[in-house]
Amino acid sequence: MALGGGRAYGLNGLGHKLYAAVVQASWLIPYEEAFFWLVPSAFTVLMLYFFLSSWLIEYGFMYLLFHKSDDKALICKNVFKANVVSYIFLYVFVLIYWLAAGFLN
Repeated sequence: MALGGGRAYGLNGLGHKLYAAVVQASWLIPYEEAFFWLVPSAFTVLMLYFFLSSWLIEYGFMYLLFHKSDDKALICKNVFKANVVSYIFLYVFVLIYWLAAGFLN
């Protein structure tokens, strides 16, 4: 909201479309004629934000549990891999659901 995410700028041109999909992803303006591409785009952007947040939080927690371990890079890599697998599953599941529901048609 601090970056103007709650204000409607329209979808005139690529810059406004990118702004709507990236900055306004968490609070979409009701551009109903563009929902067919705007909702999946916002979903993708939010999945990236959530992935990074989840990875950093889980790595921090695992670091606290295993801080005496000599291989902190291994912990970071394994937490990253686990998050990649789970977020790919979530992403594919939602896309299949949208296709089955006819949302992306």
